[in-house]
Amino acid sequence: SSKNLVKLSICESQLNPRAFNKDDFPTGSKGLFQYTEPTFLAFAKELGITNPDIWNPYQQIQLTAYLFSQNKSYLWTCARKHGIHGIK
Repeated sequence: SSKNLVKLSICESQLNPRAFNKDDFPTGSKGLFQYTEPTFLAFAKELGITNPDIWNPYQQIQLTAYLFSQNKSYLWTCARKHGIHGIK
């Protein structure tokens, strides 16, 4: 549900679209859902997002909703830790 996306974003970034964690390998995690560049770009390509921009909160929401619909919520530590599951 959309509530799960909000819960995940609160856990990952405190709802801050400019959040940055420099310690995540290899490029740091960025944005609402704390994507690394390689992960964001790979899944954006899979979804068909044109002109992917890791700092675009709308693209992060779109991509995360897609990944949840594909039962890939396990990609986030916060989701695993707090039992946040895909959109049903």
